[in-house]
Amino acid sequence: MTVPYPDPAIIALLTTLPGLDEIGGRVSTQLDSTLPAIRVTKVSDREAPVSWEATPIYQIEVWADDEFQAGALAWAIKNNWPTAKRAVVLDALVHGRWVDTDPISSPDPETELPRFLITVGIRLSGASS
Repeated sequence: MTVPYPDPAIIALLTTLPGLDEIGGRVSTQLDSTLPAIRVTKVSDREAPVSWEATPIYQIEVWADDEFQAGALAWAIKNNWPTAKRAVVLDALVHGRWVDTDPISSPDPETELPRFLITVGIRLSGASS
């Protein structure tokens, strides 16, 4: 069994979380110029319990036009991310999800746009057909 590339799975999961209707699918590894938007970046990996699983850690950046909107979206991720258990998402079987760090306000130093950061993890393997 092969381990799928995790970026598409995490993007797909984030687009379906409750409370993120305002995002309208603007979740990517690149920042969308239309706000609000979410950018995901893989920052590390934890050791997987078995060789056919992966446990990547992602930093999620929530961008919006105002701090209240960015904060509400970031907390919606924190509150809804770990609730789903096993699920098939694209070509991945998601075994678990967790929040590593709570959302923190971190306005962009160049543009001063509101931005919240939250770090999450996911444990996945390839979905068997």
